[in-house]
Amino acid sequence: MSKEGFEVNPKVVMIPPMERFIKDWNKTQIPVEIKGIFIRHIADVNTIDQSFKIAVGFDMMWPSNQNDIDNWNKDPVNFTPEFVPNFEFPNAKEETLERRALENGNPFCIQEVDGTKLNFLRTLVYLTVIERLELTSFPFDVQELTLIMDMSFASIQKAMFVPGRGAFPKPDEAVLSTGKADATLSIGDFKVPLLILNRQYCTVPDFDVERCVLQFRSACYAGDEVLGDEAFRWGQVTIRIQLKRKAEGYLYRVAFYNLLLAYTSVCAFALNPVDGLGDRIGFLITLILAAVAFQFIVSQYLPNVSYLTLLDKYTFAVFTICCALLGVISYIGIADLSDEKRVQADKACLWIYLAVLTVVQLLFWLYGIKTRQSELCRLKMGEMQLARINYCPKSDTPIDIVKAGLLQESKKPMKIADSAAFVSFAGSAH
Repeated sequence: MSKEGFEVNPKVVMIPPMERFIKDWNKTQIPVEIKGIFIRHIADVNTIDQSFKIAVGFDMMWPSNQNDIDNWNKDPVNFTPEFVPNFEFPNAKEETLERRALENGNPFCIQEVDGTKLNFLRTLVYLTVIERLELTSFPFDVQELTLIMDMSFASIQKAMFVPGRGAFPKPDEAVLSTGKADATLSIGDFKVPLLILNRQYCTVPDFDVERCVLQFRSACYAGDEVLGDEAFRWGQVTIRIQLKRKAEGYLYRVAFYNLLLAYTSVCAFALNPVDGLGDRIGFLITLILAAVAFQFIVSQYLPNVSYLTLLDKYTFAVFTICCALLGVISYIGIADLSDEKRVQADKACLWIYLAVLTVVQLLFWLYGIKTRQSELCRLKMGEMQLARINYCPKSDTPIDIVKAGLLQESKKPMKIADSAAFVSFAGSAH
C-alpha cells in the first residue's frame, strides 16, 4: 500500500503522467514549444448543429539548425525554416489558417532565448468545431467546448508539442523520479500564462465562460496504450473551455409559465360540480390548448434533441397533471352520485390535486438544485475525468475494417457478365 493509502499492485509499473511526458520531451528531436495560446473569441454555440466557432492563435518556437541560421542571416524577408510544424484539428469541420506576418512581412523569424536560437511562428486559426453537447441537464448544464490539435506526419521521436519555457520550465527527469517534482515547479517559475482567453469578445449569451483546461500529451491510437513505447504516438494539445449555462432566463420564460398554467387549472374547481361540467371541461381544454400553443412558440428557443431534457420532463409532468385533472373532473361529473356526494368528491379532488401539484413542484425544484450542483462539480475536474464524461464507449469506439472483415460476396462465384472485379470489407461497432 502506498503512503497515500491507495492499494498498488506490485506487478504493475506505476508512473506519473508528467514523468512519462518529460521522458518523451527529452527524447524528441524537435520540441515545438507553444509559447502562448490566445483565444480571441468564441461564438455560435449551436445546440442543433452540435458545433461552435472559435478563433485561436498559437505562438510556436522550435530549435534552429545551422542552415536555418544561415538562411535567416542571408534573407530574413523570405526566410522559411527547414522544418515547419504541420498540425491539424481532427474535430474541426471548417478551418482557415493564417500565418501572421511579423515586422518584416515574414511570419517566420529566429529569436534568441536563453542563449539558444529558436525559430518563431505566429498563426491564427478560425475554426468551426464539432462538439457533442449533452443536454440532459438543460437548463442547469455545464458544457465543455473541446479543441484538439495534433502534430501531423511526425511521431514524438521526430517532434512534439511542449509547454513554453516561460510558462512551464521543464523539470529535471532525475528529480521527477524521486517524487519531488513540486520542488522544481514553484509558483515563481510560472511567469507567462500558457493560455489567454479573451472573454470580452466571446458571444455566447446563454453561457458564462468559467474555466479552461489545457493538456499537452503524447497521444496514440485507441487500444495501443498497452504497447507503451512501441506504440505510434504523436504530439497533441487539447483545450477544453467550460461554460455554465445561464438558467434564469429559461426558468422565467418557460418553467414559470408552466407553473402558472398548472395552478391556474385549479380555477376549474370554482365552477359548480353539479351542473357546470361542460364549463369545467371547456375551461380545462382551453387551458391545455393554450399550453400546447405556448410550447409550440417557445420550442424554437429550446434545444432540439432526440431525448428529454430536465426542462422537457418538467413541462411533460405539468401537462400530464392537467390532462389527468380533466379526466378526473369528467368522471366526477358523470358518476352516479348524489349532488351532496358529488360536491364532497369534488372537494377531495381539489385538495388531492393541490397536494400532488405542489409535491411535483418541490421534487423538480430539489432535482434542479441537485443537478446544478452535480454539473458544477465538472468545473473542478481534470482533463482525464472530463474526457471520460464526454466519452461513451458504446457509441464512440472507432469502427475498424480489417482483413477479417472480408465479405463473402468477394469470394462467391458469379457469372462474368454479372460481376465486376472487386473486393469488399466491413467493420462494425463492438
